[in-house]
Amino acid sequence: MKPLATITEFVLAKLDGEPIKRRIEIKRALAAVMPTAKQAKELDAMADELEQIEARHRQLVLDFQRRAEG
Repeated sequence: MKPLATITEFVLAKLDGEPIKRRIEIKRALAAVMPTAKQAKELDAMADELEQIEARHRQLVLDFQRRAEG
């Protein structure tokens, strides 16, 4: 296995325990060093998806808070 592939595999395997914002940051950083545009796009797409999930989560929390107050 090539060194970058080894490092990438290790980092991705360890991300589950990290906060979402950190996962997004790391996936974007990995995308920046990927040797192919396809790999970079995949990582960027995953980061985009995590950002969307985080935004929906924040909105859901706000909605529940408003309902509880109202």
